[in-house]
Amino acid sequence: MKIYKERGNLVINMNNMQSAITSWVSKGENIPNRCPFASRTRNGLKWKMSFLSYSETSGWKVVELNLFQRIFRKLGAFRNTHSQFIKEKLLTANPDNLSCTDEKAKRVFQQVFDKFLKSPIDVFKTDAVLKRTSQDVVNKIYESFEALDSVLRENGINYSLAWGSQLGATRHEGLIPWDDDGDIAILEEDEQSFLNLKEEFRARGYEIVQYEFGYKIQNRNYEIVPNLAAKDGICRDYQGIPFRFPNIDIFLMKKREGLDPHAYYPANDASYKTWPTLFYKEEEWGSIQDVSFGHLTLKGLVGNNAKTHLNRLYFDKKTKEPNWENSAGRWWDHEENRATREQLNLQLLARRPALPRPFFNHQEIAEKHLKEMTKQQLDEDWKLDDFFGHVAVINLDRSPHRLEQVTKELEQVGLNEGQFERFSAVDGLKLDEKIWKRIDSNFNYLFPGSQQLKKQNKGEVGCFFSHYQLLKKVRDQFQEAMKNLEEAKRNNNVSEIEKAEREALKYSNVLILEDDNCFGRVDEDERGTLVTTYADGKTKDVMKARSKTIEKAGRIFRKAMRALPREWDMLYFNAMDFDGAEELAGKKHVKKLRRAVLNNCYAVNARFYDTLINHLSIIECERERIKAIDDRMSLLHKRFKCYCVSPSITMQKGASDIHGNDPFKDAYRQTIS
Repeated sequence: MKIYKERGNLVINMNNMQSAITSWVSKGENIPNRCPFASRTRNGLKWKMSFLSYSETSGWKVVELNLFQRIFRKLGAFRNTHSQFIKEKLLTANPDNLSCTDEKAKRVFQQVFDKFLKSPIDVFKTDAVLKRTSQDVVNKIYESFEALDSVLRENGINYSLAWGSQLGATRHEGLIPWDDDGDIAILEEDEQSFLNLKEEFRARGYEIVQYEFGYKIQNRNYEIVPNLAAKDGICRDYQGIPFRFPNIDIFLMKKREGLDPHAYYPANDASYKTWPTLFYKEEEWGSIQDVSFGHLTLKGLVGNNAKTHLNRLYFDKKTKEPNWENSAGRWWDHEENRATREQLNLQLLARRPALPRPFFNHQEIAEKHLKEMTKQQLDEDWKLDDFFGHVAVINLDRSPHRLEQVTKELEQVGLNEGQFERFSAVDGLKLDEKIWKRIDSNFNYLFPGSQQLKKQNKGEVGCFFSHYQLLKKVRDQFQEAMKNLEEAKRNNNVSEIEKAEREALKYSNVLILEDDNCFGRVDEDERGTLVTTYADGKTKDVMKARSKTIEKAGRIFRKAMRALPREWDMLYFNAMDFDGAEELAGKKHVKKLRRAVLNNCYAVNARFYDTLINHLSIIECERERIKAIDDRMSLLHKRFKCYCVSPSITMQKGASDIHGNDPFKDAYRQTIS
């Protein structure tokens, strides 16, 4: 963070501060549904931050909070001279060079500095407000651009990327992660030539439709766009053809009387009135050239011409200053055909483009299994590798018996030893004392003895590191696979493309198991119920039994995967829910989590890797207190697309390597959901 004075006022480079405050906001349980989108400094110490706050009654609204007030209330230090001293030092000094005899103030300031200015924790600020486009839609947009570009080039029609597509090419070198359509511009003089290509587009599975602002190109097999105002609920063009999602908008440009004779403006009157700043100067249009767009090469503006063009399109309405480099916006939901007007004005972290990649269509796969397999086959062969590209088991080197046990469990549901990865767990007993002493144990009440509690704390931290490092490894492998896939597509190397696609699919999601995981349901004839008390005083019923069965579990798994929404971030096979998981309308066997624990078997989707890893990176902050990893993960459940199978279809068995003298020793344990 850089601070300097300009005309008597403090000016702050907020790059680090914004990420730090955003991370704090993301962890603040008392301020849900808020996302910072602007910050400013006025008259010295009056720091303020604005939030977009959402509630069901009032919707989105702007809320301003005094930044220092929020920080010091959180730390309990907003009083007397301590807070004033810390404010001054926060603005003028580094904690390593404090010249103050007030040890308490120095200590609290060190907390502030570590927590908010040095913390490596980060979240994707854009994700808190702007929904990322699903992988299925991303793939379809790239396919549509590829077909459109090919036909236009073959027939000598020049075009340029427009609006968000031009912004994506310039800022992201591909599709903006939350963009859900494409935009191009062509000259009006090429309109008839374009319309004459209907048969060529039709041969590729596409069609041209007309709407109030120009034309659209769309695949005839994509989903129909709804229109609640229409009698049949379908959005149609002037000829009655249904609009389909996603599609690419095509704007016609021409010179308009009374305006700059050396510029091309929207030819359509409705387009011009709506977007008067959308125009291309002659020199800009004449400079159109190939641009990188993900793995594709499309046409658009580059360099200063692109920046000048975008400066006209994206600017702050009050200051008139261009803001496209640090502003994220989504004004229309093309899938639901409605306005959204979502915007986030701050430095973007999500600068990597959304890229086409293989993905598992879990709903179709599950439906196919349910139709083609018998009940016995469904229960005895879960075909986990049809749904998850990578399966990993976390296992301590000193626990080979547990690896043998979980291997048998996986074989029982159809997954052989060569089909999963054994990940060597971090042994908490070997960690430095200053690391494991940071843990706030969930089960202090179980272990009154200091030695047992110490062992448990070490185990909790080792478990945290194990899951964290495994997730980072899978994320890195996925990113490497995507880079290779993009490079192979650029080179049009068919064999390399196929190889890279297989690798990208392999790491497009991951199913993580702890080595005490078992599949199935506890035997109802033998089960008992034990009430478990959790750290915050809440209780949860847990079933325990000496035996289990896989009967019906495989069927429940398929029905859960069929009901799981297309867009998901995490899926738990066994979750101890404390805040009332939500039933999905018209869906069985899947619930939306609010807050739940238990990490013995869960899946993570690639789109969620970065967000989850950033959230868990608190383990690397030396001065941060930490909780068990499942408790830490639970803070994300309400905000993101996290689900659980209901009823649970996995369980834990035997005494935990973490807890040692487990009260559930030798029994199967499964949550009641």
